[in-house]
Amino acid sequence: MRRLKILPVLGGVPIWHVFPQPDHQLLVATEQGHAVAEARRRIEQLGAALADVAEFEEPVTGEEGDLVAEVERRREGTDAILVQVSSVLDQRLWAIDAPILAWSGDRTPMMGLYNLPLADRRARPNVILCLDEREVRAGLVQVRAARVVERLCETRLIALGAYVSPDRLPDPERLLEVMGVELVQVPAADFLALVDQVDADEAARVGQGWTESAMQVDEPDATDVESAARIQVALLKLLARERAQAVSVGCLEFMFGQGCRPFCWVLASLRDQGFPAGCEGDAAATLTLLLAEYLVERPGYMGNLVDANPEAQTIAISHGCSPTRM
Repeated sequence: MRRLKILPVLGGVPIWHVFPQPDHQLLVATEQGHAVAEARRRIEQLGAALADVAEFEEPVTGEEGDLVAEVERRREGTDAILVQVSSVLDQRLWAIDAPILAWSGDRTPMMGLYNLPLADRRARPNVILCLDEREVRAGLVQVRAARVVERLCETRLIALGAYVSPDRLPDPERLLEVMGVELVQVPAADFLALVDQVDADEAARVGQGWTESAMQVDEPDATDVESAARIQVALLKLLARERAQAVSVGCLEFMFGQGCRPFCWVLASLRDQGFPAGCEGDAAATLTLLLAEYLVERPGYMGNLVDANPEAQTIAISHGCSPTRM
């Protein structure tokens, strides 16, 4: 799973900074340099404890000038902002449109509560107050889940070919309402017209790249490779045209109804390029695949579980459709 990128923010206005201690005493830092050093030390400890799930960027300390402006400048490309609350903070910081984790130290919510009154907290659901490292970790789970929801609402799923089993194709209106995913149906004939338009030289280059990068080629002959390459090029063009992020392919219709050669390798290579791709015209399963890939940000595996043996701790999966890089 990709580690979340966190932008830490240290310090506040140049007045007293209060750091609760393990013995419940308070360390009061009246000198800005001392305060920043103490805040940095605490952030480094937290970053080390969360290293398995988060990657902390170089902190914004306020020494650069306008703290809020510097946070705005550097937050692009990060997943969340983590504010080490030790003093009164510029209220503009809480208004930044990004997930914000507010943390004062282990089991020391005092400064976080003082700096963000109840009315403000209710008005800013993007701000998560964290009591300790465990709650920061839980907050990161919320951040990751929220990012998945955002991505789903930006997702278009192509359903390619006819669907003879209604349960495999969710109702488009319901899907958009519940998950935010837009479903685009493309008939097989329309897609095959795109395949016919694929430039032969372009398809040859794709096929050649596959065979040259392979350690060994056992089953497909030259015609299999050329056919799959044309479908690969056409699918990528279709995804670009429809501005889609995933595809569910009715491959059985294409193979047994349209005479196409098997192209499982195409779906595997699409996964390597960041496009969740499902087979056997199962859009519902492709949605599960899509969710899994969005959550862990790694290519997923699709297949039918046909045998499970708890004693041997083995499972068997049929018609497995996998990426080449798990």
